[in-house]
Parts: sequence; C-alpha cells; structure tokens
Amino acid sequence: MNGRLSILLAMLIAGAVSADVRAAVPVIRETQPVLQAFDNTPRLSSGTWVQIFGADFSTVTRGWAASDFNGPSAPTTLEGVSVRINGKPAYVSYVSPTQVNVQAPDDDAVDVDVPVVVSNRDGVSNTVLVRKSRATPALLTAPQFQLAGRQYAAAFHSDLATFASRPDLPQIPLSLPASPGDVLVIYAVGCGPTNPPSPAGQIVTAANPVTGAAQTVLTAGTAQTAITVRAFMEPNYVGLCRFDITVPDVKGDAAGDVRVDASVGPSGTVQPLYLNVQSSQLSRTLTAAFRDYAAIGAAYAQLHKKSLGVTQPPPPAIGAAAWIPLAQVTPGSSLDRVLSSRVLRFGFVPEYPLHDVSPTGEHSGFDYELAVELARRIGLNFGITLAIEWVPLNITLPVGPTREPALISALTTGMRNGQFDAAFESTLITTASIAYARPVLGMFPGIVYTRRDNLDVSSIADRPSLVRFLIAHPGLTFVHGAGKEVFDALAADAAAGGGNIVDITTAGGPSPSTAPHFRMADINGLTKLVHDNPAAGILLDVNPRLDFQPEAPFTLPD
Repeated sequence: MNGRLSILLAMLIAGAVSADVRAAVPVIRETQPVLQAFDNTPRLSSGTWVQIFGADFSTVTRGWAASDFNGPSAPTTLEGVSVRINGKPAYVSYVSPTQVNVQAPDDDAVDVDVPVVVSNRDGVSNTVLVRKSRATPALLTAPQFQLAGRQYAAAFHSDLATFASRPDLPQIPLSLPASPGDVLVIYAVGCGPTNPPSPAGQIVTAANPVTGAAQTVLTAGTAQTAITVRAFMEPNYVGLCRFDITVPDVKGDAAGDVRVDASVGPSGTVQPLYLNVQSSQLSRTLTAAFRDYAAIGAAYAQLHKKSLGVTQPPPPAIGAAAWIPLAQVTPGSSLDRVLSSRVLRFGFVPEYPLHDVSPTGEHSGFDYELAVELARRIGLNFGITLAIEWVPLNITLPVGPTREPALISALTTGMRNGQFDAAFESTLITTASIAYARPVLGMFPGIVYTRRDNLDVSSIADRPSLVRFLIAHPGLTFVHGAGKEVFDALAADAAAGGGNIVDITTAGGPSPSTAPHFRMADINGLTKLVHDNPAAGILLDVNPRLDFQPEAPFTLPD
C-alpha cells in the first residue's frame, strides 16, 4: 500500500487516543451520531466508511491490525465491539471509548432510513436512524489541506507520492499544482456498486469499476467544465474508491484554484473542495526561474535600467521558486520536450528596446537578456545546458489599439502551431480564450515630461512623488496611451489629495492652449521616444498599475 496514502487514511479514520475506561453499556449520542468518513455527513451507502460517536463503546483505543483479518476478510468485532447496520454486521476498523469506525455492509436497501446499533461485552446501545442511498460519494481530504479558509482535496499526482495542491500549503511537505493534461488521483468513499462486485469487508484484489457513470465538475469563476472520470476500487484496500481525472484546460482564480465536485450516477459530493490548477509545467518552470532571478533584486533592476533607461523595482515577494522535480515532469509535455531537446524556443517580434536585432544578426534588449538568464537557471536546476532558439514572427503589426491584440494573436498562433515554446508579451492578458498567459514583464506605464512651462520636476522619482507633484500643480494635462483604467487610477490618487489632472485623447492631438505637460504610455514606447528624441525630457517609470505581479513568459497549456 502507498505510504503517504496509508498514513493519511490512518489520520482520517482514527480518533484521538484515549485512556482506558470502565466498561459500560454503549450509548450513541443524539447529535450527529453517525457520519460518513471524508465528508462528515449523516448518510451512508453499502461499502462506505462511517464514524459512530457516543460513549462507553470500548475500554481501549486501537485500530485493526493484520492479525485481526481472516485471510482477506476484515473483522466484524474488535475488542468485543461490533456494529449492525440495518441488522447486518459491519466491519470494524477502529474502536475507542467515544468513537467506532466501520465499513457499512452490503445491503439492498436504498433511499430509506436504516437502524444503527453498537454492541460490546456489556450490552447493546440505543438505536439511531441514518439515511441510506445507492451511492454517497465523498472525496478524501484532511485538515492539513486547508489554507486561507479553503479546503483542498487530497489529490495525488500520478506517482501517488506528490500531492496535487498549492505549493504553499505549510503542512504538506511535497505538493505541486496540477496542470492541464495532468492525470490526478483522488480517493473517495461511498461510490456504490461495482462490476464485478467488490464485497464489503474484503480486501479488494482488482480494479473493479463502479457501475454508475462517474464525473467531476470543475468550476472556475462562473465557468464549469464536466469531466467523465475513470472510477474504480483501489486494489489492496478495503472499501476505497479511486477517481482518475485528466485535468482539462481550465483557468482558476488568482491562486489557480478551481472548485471540484464529483458524482456517481445521480449522487454527488457535498464538500466545498478545491484543486489548484495552474499553468503548464513549462510555464511554471519559467516562473520558477524568473522568481529565482528576480529575488536577487539588484540584477533585475540593473537589467531594467540598462534596457529601458529607468530603474524598475524587483517584483513583489510572491513566494520562493517552486521547481518541478525531474521525476514529476509529465512525459510528452512541453517541458519534457524542452528538456529532452535541450532547446528552449522563444517566439518574438523585433521591437526596441525589448528585443532588437542588428543588421549583422546580433540580438540585444531586455527580453533577450532575460531569456538567456532564465535558460541558464533552468539548465542549472535540471543539470543540463539549455540553449535558446529565437523564432522571429515576420509580421507587420498595425498601429493603434489593435496592435496588442494582433501581437498576442500572432504569438499564440505560433505556439499552437508548434513553431516555438514560449513568448514574452508586455501586455497583461486577461481574456479567457488564452488560458494561463503569464507575462514576464507587463511593463508599468511611464511618464515623459515635455518641458512645457519649464516646471521643476526634479522632485519626481516614483509614483508617490509624482502624485504629490500633481497635487501641487492642479490642472496639468496628459496625453496617454496606457489605457483608461491606468490614467483613471493616477487621476484618482491626485484627486484624493485635492489635485486635478486632465486627460487629452483627441484624435487630432491637443490644441496649443491645452498642450500637455506629460505623455503617458507603456514604457517601451516612451523609451523609443526618448531614444529617438532626447530633447523630449525626463522619463519616469511610476508604477501606476499597482495590482500587477510579473511572472514568467507565457505558454499554452499542454
């Protein structure tokens, strides 16, 4: 049996260790007396696992051992404690003074309330009624899989050693997010009949499939994706069902979380559980390399200054680099292809100052140097030398608001066609049609002062000082191409302090009487402006887009 799974199951089916107590007639408590394992609901089905709570059940606390089995048959009595459900003997795995855990016996009764009683050497308990159904699926989880108020399913990657969950779960030593295309294993109870049958109380010897149609529904935001899953009994266990799920192309929330619900036939889970589904393994590896590099801080700032003429602060601290172990690389995935070929292919459109190509074919620019550094770190992590192949997109991009959508479309088309593995893009991508787009450098808009009126701008060094300057000089005008929401955020900051700035976006440009003091746009465009016309004035990178956390080059799901 798998070690991690066995330990986890032991934690779930065992109660707190209690001291020996005086024997007495058992009593099943009145409030929540019988609860199914994994989901703690007052329901059961044939072959599921249930927990019975009360008092005076046993004078000792212990779980079953191999010596309690008769060949493959589980015991129906443990330390003199037995349980009957609808008159049939259940299979007892754990006893204590206050809790008994049993596997429900096979029984044809469906959609009725059935009696449950506990017996020990001193007598028979009171009777409680529990609703019995054909199937009552419940997914494996544990308190260790909770973070920030969310409970995560205790899902495994296909190696059955690594949990498929958030990498920042502090209680879980080896956990990696799932990626589209990954096969996950989620264990369950209450899956109902199988064909061929898997009798209750017997160690299962074959992967007998459940008879009801099994599926999971993954919910990301308001979008739901239903997946038919392979559901069967796990060999070498008693009463443990297994779901094999191939993760679809879903896009989770900011943390990569998607809600997971499962069903067998018409019966479904009732647990609010989540899976952590993030970008492809290649994208996560690029993210790890970028975080590893950006954590240095000074190196990132120096590269930014060298390429763009301004000093960009390092990215916010968003967790340590989560490298994927080589043994966990999915065969046939984009990361597997990169590591096998030892070549990482980047698609690009030449654009100063991000990626420039000289007439003699020499590459330079921010994206170019950053890619070289990322490839070096990936190679060091996996113990190989990783080369870069740059694949140019020979396209002419339109001018104006359609430029970025055209560039994104060209890059994603190239990746879908297998021309290259990844790409840099400076625009934040939020459309659901491009899942897991991970911009490495959603460059913050910059400000160029036009020197109109010869204002003293020497005090402006960052966003707060710019806002103070705007408050001190109400009525300043801007021409911007960075998006209305970015300008509005800056204007709101100024207005909060009593200042006022004016947005000029007329097609013909500003009139002489309203000529702007500043130009505001994505910093690569302004860098080009300053490069071509040094008299334009100072260039500031003021970080108006405060909600952005740069990560890795974006890739498509595997």
